[in-house]
Amino acid sequence: MPLFTHTAIPPLVSLLNASSCPALTPLWTHTTDPTLPEDSAVCLVQDDAPHGGAYVPSTGYEAATAAAAEQIPSTVHLIPKRPADIGSLAQPVVHIQSPSIHRTYIQAGAPSPDARSLGIDLAFLGLQIRPLGERPFAAEVGVVDSAGHHGRIRISSFQTTPTLHYSPTRPPILHLPLRLPTPDKTSLTPWLSLVLHLPTLTRHFSSLPPTASSAAAAAAAPATPQPQPQPQPLPRSYASVTYIRVYASCRVKRIWMSARGTAVEQGGEGVVDEWGMYARRL
Repeated sequence: MPLFTHTAIPPLVSLLNASSCPALTPLWTHTTDPTLPEDSAVCLVQDDAPHGGAYVPSTGYEAATAAAAEQIPSTVHLIPKRPADIGSLAQPVVHIQSPSIHRTYIQAGAPSPDARSLGIDLAFLGLQIRPLGERPFAAEVGVVDSAGHHGRIRISSFQTTPTLHYSPTRPPILHLPLRLPTPDKTSLTPWLSLVLHLPTLTRHFSSLPPTASSAAAAAAAPATPQPQPQPQPLPRSYASVTYIRVYASCRVKRIWMSARGTAVEQGGEGVVDEWGMYARRL
């Protein structure tokens, strides 16, 4: 049974806040690439600290970041290896890095409809992230419709066109391009707020044709006495989220779901203060 089944879900749910203690609550799991111990890491860092972000005590955040330095493996070479950028946050953040992004990520919930899936039915997913230079970045969310048909929506900075991939063993995946702004000298901060309207994205499962590789694989399947596995049905409409996954390489300040999208940041003075991202240097 999903985690939030039979739960009265408020119109705003904060799933990750890097200033919390701990930043990654038991709701979240993390995975790193064991073949790249010096380059693959998920840890808590101070965003405005130089040389990769090793923890430097900051007034008001001692409780949230006192163990940050200990969380950074001594063998890991954190990126970026340079002084803090203009507009870096004077706050702790979750740092995710790896050359192999598909093997390094944080995740809440589970892809399959088991006891670890989320079951949150809010329409908007929000992320406060900082790309690590020009390194690739991706995020993925599992959705399910009212009939129980599952799908995966992935956004990535390296994808150029929307594609739809079928699989006989896993839910279909809708891969969408994410065009990130190019940082320049006029940028106030490298941090971004991304807000995804999941009902709109879910409708693209039925509007896009399958990719050529998926269609060719289905057409080339040999005729045998054994029945061939059929692609899983596409979700037709959005009902709820089963899991959220954020891949390398990026830094994460907050992840939330809401019923009102970007209006969450104008929901009152307390919300604005809590959701604010504050830079030490401008």
